[in-house]
Amino acid sequence: MKKIWIVGLLMVVIVGVSEAVRLGIGYTFDTGLHVRFGKVEAQAIFGEPSIYGARFYAFQTKKDPSFYTGLEANIVSSKVLDGGYVGGAYLGMEKVIWKKLNLNLDLGFYGTGLKGFETVTDSAIVMNTKLTWYFK
Repeated sequence: MKKIWIVGLLMVVIVGVSEAVRLGIGYTFDTGLHVRFGKVEAQAIFGEPSIYGARFYAFQTKKDPSFYTGLEANIVSSKVLDGGYVGGAYLGMEKVIWKKLNLNLDLGFYGTGLKGFETVTDSAIVMNTKLTWYFK
């Protein structure tokens, strides 16, 4: 019975928050999941290596399509590597494709640092694509 109350309370909080702040959940096309809460997004990309991190949307227009820019910081987890980081800045576009389902496409300049037998650093331009379902 206690579990039912906790799940019910969690659902009420999610619905309440989604009315106050833009709340969305989605799929990142490189086998990942993300949850967006206002201007902040937590993400996890699964595989080898796995990437866990957050995005901050510094600016976003309100029209459709919506244009945005922001910063991203991630940690790298791997069975082969000792770990590392990925971070960068991006510029992109979000388009409503069906009711509350949006398609995101952005390009960013990212830097990486990976530790294994030796430390490797690099930078690149990366394209991210994802689908997001917004609750309101």
